[in-house]
Amino acid sequence: ERQATTARDTTIPQVMRLIRETAVGHQHQAADAERDRSKVEGFHSVLENVRANEDYLMKRVQEFQTEFKIVEGNLNEKAALALQSAEGLRAWQDDVAAQMAQLRNGLRQKETDES
Repeated sequence: ERQATTARDTTIPQVMRLIRETAVGHQHQAADAERDRSKVEGFHSVLENVRANEDYLMKRVQEFQTEFKIVEGNLNEKAALALQSAEGLRAWQDDVAAQMAQLRNGLRQKETDES
């Protein structure tokens, strides 16, 4: 009986120590799991922000493309008008040159007639 008591006395403290160590180990695992869960939530939050930024940027790109097309169309229209104006100016310049030539010819003719 004494041997059983001694074995029991040494075994109970060892079991209690093992229980405490196991409990501490579980507490560390729980703390690690909580940190991991927090990190995962953080990553999800970052991912949501990235997706929101991506959506915003895509919307801005589409707006820019639309504005660019409008500006490009306006520039093309103005270029066409400028080309028409240049052609009109050339035609007017040709008319003025023709009229000047007629005036010169008329003056020469008049000088010839008077001589």
